[in-house]
Amino acid sequence: MASDTDNTIDHAADTARDAINKTADAAKDKADDLGPSVTDTVDKARSLINDGLDKLRTAYHDNPARVLTIGAVSLAGLIAILTTLARRD
Repeated sequence: MASDTDNTIDHAADTARDAINKTADAAKDKADDLGPSVTDTVDKARSLINDGLDKLRTAYHDNPARVLTIGAVSLAGLIAILTTLARRD
């Protein structure tokens, strides 16, 4: 015959098991909902990146010195910003 403590432990275990199953099911449902959205976003981002790279290649082909100068100035600005942020207390 099971004691009251055993019954309480069994009930708590069943409750925990149910909560785990419900959480897993909810997470799976949300993941299923997010999958198409993430795929669509990645596809759109890939398209934008490819367009940007094509423009950069065209600009470099037309005037390489200008593209390299703009790139160097941009890199220097980025390094200055990172250095400033790193020095903050």
